[in-house]
Amino acid sequence: MGEYWGIMKTLFAGALLLAAPALATTLLALDVPAMSRSADAIVQGTVTRVEAKLSKDKSRISTHVFVQVSESLKGQGTSEVELVQPGGVVGDLGQRVSGTAHLKEGDEVVAFLERRGPRAFMLVGMAQGCFRIERSSDGKAAFALQDPDGEVAVLDPVTHAVVQKNTTPQKLDELKAQIRAALAQPLADEPPPGRPAVDKAVK
Repeated sequence: MGEYWGIMKTLFAGALLLAAPALATTLLALDVPAMSRSADAIVQGTVTRVEAKLSKDKSRISTHVFVQVSESLKGQGTSEVELVQPGGVVGDLGQRVSGTAHLKEGDEVVAFLERRGPRAFMLVGMAQGCFRIERSSDGKAAFALQDPDGEVAVLDPVTHAVVQKNTTPQKLDELKAQIRAALAQPLADEPPPGRPAVDKAVK
């Protein structure tokens, strides 16, 4: 009987997770200079592993992305960073949060990071703070592209009007030049880092 009740509790918890609505996220638009100045660290590197973990109370899933750093553009140099995002899949259980970057092992990225612990970071502006790097077949050209997410509305930070997300690749060297130029400028008042302006459930 005890074993049966344990199985039923596990199935019930799984049903709750699977029945939970996905979150449609609305974000304030952040450009590269704003993200550069608000980030605690900016790194270029390669994803070495991705692990989804269930919280102790089994109510939340988080995905931990480990990035081997090839270049630190801001912050103290480190060989590896741990990027934590909400949502993920653990066994038969899954939670999906729109606005997160879709990363897998082997992806090369430039990530704008906000510290969340001794080792852990979150992306500045959620997926806005992650640029995936694509290289030409001969390896001579490298381009950076923000991860597009069709379920995220991006708002102008002043007018709050919906703006079109930028899906145009740019040269990696140009992106890094923008970062360095922003960091060389005196600090100015910036809008709050691009945390969700509104999170609402999609049924």
